[in-house]
Amino acid sequence: MPAQKATLGPILLLGPCGGIDEALAIFGHTALRAASATGALANAGDPDTRFAIIDAGVPIAEAVKFLDGLAAIRPHAAAVLALPPGVDSSDRLYLDHARAIGAAAILMPGSDPAALLTALAKKGYGAMHRTRRAMIVDDTATVREIFRTMLAKAGFDVLVFETFDAALESPEAVAIDLAVLDIFMPGISGIEAIRVVRRGWRGTKIMAVSAGLEGRMEASTTLQAADRLGADRILSKPVDGARLISTAQELVGASISRAA
Repeated sequence: MPAQKATLGPILLLGPCGGIDEALAIFGHTALRAASATGALANAGDPDTRFAIIDAGVPIAEAVKFLDGLAAIRPHAAAVLALPPGVDSSDRLYLDHARAIGAAAILMPGSDPAALLTALAKKGYGAMHRTRRAMIVDDTATVREIFRTMLAKAGFDVLVFETFDAALESPEAVAIDLAVLDIFMPGISGIEAIRVVRRGWRGTKIMAVSAGLEGRMEASTTLQAADRLGADRILSKPVDGARLISTAQELVGASISRAA
């Protein structure tokens, strides 16, 4: 237990976080609670500060203000979104909230906060080096598998989805460092997906890929639109494996601290 305490360091709480400070204290962890971003930042003086837990009732703007300030003084710190009683992690409202603040994970009501933070610490969260998470959204199974294999070999933790609609509904699709988005897909198109990610997924870089629409639209035309909407990089299909990996690592690295 003492070793676990040293690993986690003091834990910042923003908002009510009902009972979380008491749950952490049971296992010997120090929790510093504040009602505002300013107060929470004032608690971040210890250089061993690695984690923050944010109550889902805290407005997104206040949470982002806190996390932007925290990133300036503790650039490797990671945040968790604590859900209120009566909801689950598949609730789109809270999934979108977690993505908007760049939360590393969602803390379910009644679950053990120390266990969740310890699991995150083992994955490198709250430290200088950690594995980056990539999300591939493409309606072609072979493309998903090729991209997944290449990025996994390069050191990324990879999620794959056939549609962006499926990604939006998945509790796994949080803390995404890199979103690789096809342009032409059933349901929500890649163009609209870029708008959604750019507007509401804090810290997520976007790589848009496309082969165009045979006989109707060149890849260059669709990718130019993606670029205008805020894609960080655009690549034409078929994508060379070495270029996919080098572009991904250029955008976010494979094992470096999360940037806001």
